[in-house]
Amino acid sequence: MSSRGNYHNAKFGYEKETSSSVIIPITVPK
Repeated sequence: MSSRGNYHNAKFGYEKETSSSVIIPITVPK
C-alpha cells in the first residue's frame, strides 16, 4: 500500500505546495 499512500501524499503535497508553498503535514510517514 505504498503506491496508494505515495500518490495521495503527492497529490496533497502538490496542492498544498501550490496553495501554501510549504509541505510539512505530509512529510510524516503514515
